[in-house]
Amino acid sequence: MDVAAEIGKRLGVETCFATPSWDMITAGSWADKWDLSIGSMTITNTRAKVLTFTEPYYYYFAVVAVKKDSGINTLADLSGKALCAGASTTYEDWINGKLDLPAADIFAQPPANVTDVPLDTDQECAQSINSGRTDFIGYVTANTVVAANIAAGFPVVQLDGPVYRESLAGAVDKSSSLPIDSFVAQLNTIITSMHSDGTLSSLSVKWFQVDMTQAPK
Repeated sequence: MDVAAEIGKRLGVETCFATPSWDMITAGSWADKWDLSIGSMTITNTRAKVLTFTEPYYYYFAVVAVKKDSGINTLADLSGKALCAGASTTYEDWINGKLDLPAADIFAQPPANVTDVPLDTDQECAQSINSGRTDFIGYVTANTVVAANIAAGFPVVQLDGPVYRESLAGAVDKSSSLPIDSFVAQLNTIITSMHSDGTLSSLSVKWFQVDMTQAPK
């Protein structure tokens, strides 16, 4: 929200927030109900067919978290088990072996015969485990989400290292009734400026206690 508000400020407009479901956002064809998505969307080839992406404004790694004392110690141990992920996210794509990212960004393949249990958001997966739900053993999400869950006392641990990395960017609907090329160009100028002047780094440290705005090597 802070990133969106700052972009609106630099555009010289009032930022108004809309909260459609994630699958509606990633599907495109927004019917001009909103103009820009600033919601940690990963750039993928499939999404780029219906959306135009800005320059990335931050980056993160996807990891797997499992219940404490589950007996799960490696990704291979998850074979035949069920994992939760937010619906229509790259986390769900990874579980299903359909991740649409460059090969260099994928560090591990999903375990054999793992079952996907989708919920509205990956945070709902974590909250469900915290409340005692038992139909899945863990969930896939960003490393920052797992760190926050552990800090909040959720009974989970992060498993192994990251399974892939993502570039997060703003998105604009290609089917917008308004011209988008100049809009995206201005957004890119603003995002580049927010990188250069430290605004994005400051927001990352504020919310995640680490600078996640530098492209991973």
